[in-house]
Amino acid sequence: MIARTIAAVLVCLMLAGTVIGESETGHLRPKSVNVACAQDSAQVSWEEIMDVNLTGYDIYQKAPSDPDYVKVNQGLVTAAQYIVVGLASATFYEFAVTAVYNDGIASGLSNPASCTTG
Repeated sequence: MIARTIAAVLVCLMLAGTVIGESETGHLRPKSVNVACAQDSAQVSWEEIMDVNLTGYDIYQKAPSDPDYVKVNQGLVTAAQYIVVGLASATFYEFAVTAVYNDGIASGLSNPASCTTG
């Protein structure tokens, strides 16, 4: 009985640590990322994060030939959308977004969204 109670408490603490850890830092990842590709561009949009500590967003792209995601914006994006230009035609791309906070720390990458240029 005691062992079962201890195990239950440990599971609760682990779950609470995951939830509390994310909300304590305030570094939430952008959600609901969508992308629409055109001939040589893509419009990336996401659900805006409502947090007074949010400074902006960074947008990342990955083509099949890229080993990892590459940041595409020069400065922080303050809207919940961004148009990526200069893409290769007839190419599959994945896009992801991070949220950057006023402490200089960025969230992890959002879930990616993908499309193929025209």
